Amino acid sequence: MIKDRQAYEIRNGGFGILDRYKEDLNDSDSSKIKVDQELDKLEQKVDLMDSIVNELEYDFATWFSEDPDNTRLKEIKAKYNVCIRNIDLSEYVKGKSLVVYDDETGKDKD
Repeated sequence: MIKDRQAYEIRNGGFGILDRYKEDLNDSDSSKIKVDQELDKLEQKVDLMDSIVNELEYDFATWFSEDPDNTRLKEIKAKYNVCIRNIDLSEYVKGKSLVVYDDETGKDKD
């Protein structure tokens, strides 16, 4: 009987400390786990935003190459620029330099 208990304890963390270890782990790491979960959600949102911004940038480039003088397209691009605070977020998210756009033309200020 003692031998069985000894084998059991060794397999499960050793001689009665497993339950205490799990309790400590639960108490101290619960906030870390919650933070990690929230950061995972945040990262997913950023990834989604990156995907949307990339798609929008592609669409704008396509439409501007086809009809650069389209008034409605310029209005939509200006609205888009306001939504993202005049910063190309896809470049920011990827760690590249920031590109600032002119509100009226929708093109780089540089």
